[in-house]
Amino acid sequence: MRRLKEERKRQRLSQTRLSALTGIAQSDLSAIETGRRVPGPGWRRRIAEALNVSESELFGDCSRTRGERATA
Repeated sequence: MRRLKEERKRQRLSQTRLSALTGIAQSDLSAIETGRRVPGPGWRRRIAEALNVSESELFGDCSRTRGERATA
């Protein structure tokens, strides 16, 4: 999820700080940014709200293919 990482860095936030703002573990944020984890709707909303952007700006169409694991 390159857009998430780009926006986080544009706002000069560390993963640790974004973790504190969202309540999502830093390791989970890292996994989302690297594409190892697909965030569920709740996490997408929390991240977007913390960064003050729309979910679609960060995640686009975050529909999953069969077998991908969503979290929260």
